[in-house]
Amino acid sequence: MKPATLHLTKGWRMYFTILGIFLVYAVVFISFQNGREKQFRISLLDARLQEINHGIAIGVDPDDSISIETCIRLIGHPGLRVTITDLSGNVVYDNVLEDPVSMPNHAGRREISDALRDGKGYDIVRLSESTNEKYFYSATSFPEKGFVVRTALPYDLDLYQTLKADQHFIWLSLLVIIILSLVMRVYVSLLDDSIRKDRDEANSLTRRQLTQNISHELKTPVSSVQGYMETILQNPEMDRKTEREFLERGLAQTRRLTALLEDLSTLNRLWDAPQSWTFGAVDVSQMMQNLSSDVMVQLERKAMSFHNELPFDVIINGNESLIYSIFRNLADNSIAYAGQGTRISVSAHRDGDDWVFEFADNGPGVPKEHLEHLFERFYRVDSGRSRKTGGSGLGLAIVKNAVQFHGGSVSAVNDHGLKFTIRLPRYRA
Repeated sequence: MKPATLHLTKGWRMYFTILGIFLVYAVVFISFQNGREKQFRISLLDARLQEINHGIAIGVDPDDSISIETCIRLIGHPGLRVTITDLSGNVVYDNVLEDPVSMPNHAGRREISDALRDGKGYDIVRLSESTNEKYFYSATSFPEKGFVVRTALPYDLDLYQTLKADQHFIWLSLLVIIILSLVMRVYVSLLDDSIRKDRDEANSLTRRQLTQNISHELKTPVSSVQGYMETILQNPEMDRKTEREFLERGLAQTRRLTALLEDLSTLNRLWDAPQSWTFGAVDVSQMMQNLSSDVMVQLERKAMSFHNELPFDVIINGNESLIYSIFRNLADNSIAYAGQGTRISVSAHRDGDDWVFEFADNGPGVPKEHLEHLFERFYRVDSGRSRKTGGSGLGLAIVKNAVQFHGGSVSAVNDHGLKFTIRLPRYRA
């Protein structure tokens, strides 16, 4: 069975598409702005620590711990950790540790290595091996003095709040998104109401036209059957041969009525009860062999030939009855109008996830001005000639609706005769 799908109007599909694009843009923009602001705050903090590093380096002898501690007190920053290394990364001073000289070489630490290479560097959050605390580090190299000064602040709640981006911008952005979404929703509702009104008017006109067309199509065979029956009843002495001829003509008209009603039923089910059609794997290669046998008698009457050029692996995802009706209606159309001794051929090739079929005959084709109307209900290129063939006038309309029902497309062109191109989704297990 064809899977049930949530039906959304064009307006709502447009709404969700625009909303999705807008949300993606908003998320990317907010993330970018959030990261940019955070980086700005980090740069500000690093600049402050760089100033402190320069203040410590001025006139300080790394071998004189007393002068360094005096400088730190003058700076007056609580919790500030100061480390001094030589240009090889060996620690010569640390105001937190009692024996800083025993610390491992720091040349590989990110902020120290960046400072040795670029003159300065920082590391946002790193766990200290010596104190088992997290710090924000900022280091400055002073090659003329032969040492590197590194300052560090504990990464506590206060520092986290300092580096965190301003949330007001995010909340403001979310508020703008909500307001725009509501405005878009109101606009889409109004648009949907307008589209629905136009569609209802168009459907009403279509139904009136369809009713008129059906009435017109039914009138001729019903009148003919009525006339034949009345003639027979009013002439009880009619000879058997004439009576049989009238009965056969009446039977032909009833068959035409049956075909018309069956075609109308098919179209109604496609429009009003799509869930009634079951879907699955349809072997079109085998189906085409069966179809060529089914139309063999009609072909022989007109000395026509049918050439099945399909590969052996053409499997369609669809309803078998509808797929058969597509190709049977195309075959009946060619048999009815291509002419005596003509050739019908069907071929196919794969194109991505679809099978593309070409159903063609080498008959006279169709005048160009009629091509775009071929798939309309009850449209006839030559109404008088068409009715003589016994067709319902709905065959190509069924073809179009059945193809579209399967998510495909169909078109017709003159190419040394009339050629139909049908695209249908291939079956994927």
